[in-house]
Amino acid sequence: MASVRYLLVFHGVVDDGEDLATVKRRLQCEFQKTPGEIERLFEFAPTILGRSSDLAALLRHKKRFERSGALCNVERIPEGSIAASSPPPPASSPHLHTHPADTGEIPAAYLEEIRNLRTEHWAPGADYWNDEWTVGIRTIDVDHKNLVGMINRLADASVRTLAIRELLPPLIRYTVDHFRTEESMMAATAYPHLERHRGEHQGLVQHVSKVGEVIREWSDPELPDDLENFLRDWLMNHIMKSDKRLGRHLRAHGMT
Repeated sequence: MASVRYLLVFHGVVDDGEDLATVKRRLQCEFQKTPGEIERLFEFAPTILGRSSDLAALLRHKKRFERSGALCNVERIPEGSIAASSPPPPASSPHLHTHPADTGEIPAAYLEEIRNLRTEHWAPGADYWNDEWTVGIRTIDVDHKNLVGMINRLADASVRTLAIRELLPPLIRYTVDHFRTEESMMAATAYPHLERHRGEHQGLVQHVSKVGEVIREWSDPELPDDLENFLRDWLMNHIMKSDKRLGRHLRAHGMT
């Protein structure tokens, strides 16, 4: 259990010094619901909220909860079950949003989480994607999915300054290339909002570049609190507003 505790502290799931019983009590107090109810809340959150910034925040908390849920189950699941478990089910699986306490069985998704904890090989965070963010232009959607994944990996590296310094420059380069792709499509189709859209792109690049300069001199082992939130929230808001509108324009001009 010591290695499990270390990993969860390292990834910000539990506070240093908390024992397993404390974590369990905190989960109940924090959510005031059964784990199954919490998962169902997250499942329907996009429809209820309709705000991308709130949805991004919920996804971050969902990831945190799933890791804590894995910790709560790790003590009672035999090692043999971990080794013999199957890969996580697809997103459509009814068990993916179900807690073991609700069904009497151990969903493969939880076994995968626990396997990662026990082996101390924590995989990069799931690249959360919601079909509501789809713009409808394949090149743009692929780029957006990759950007979400890169931001998630940056979040997973949030306690390792060296890893942040390695991940941030490729993220900036990829973002710049993506923006150029969008802007070339806008120019080719005489998009009426090109200059405003380009201004949003330039604003983000300038901000992240300045953050990169700060990170190079950053001595604290933790990532500045607002970087991950800013990047994810900005991307979600930009996709849901500006890029959605751009997608409608491009499709009207025959692009897919």
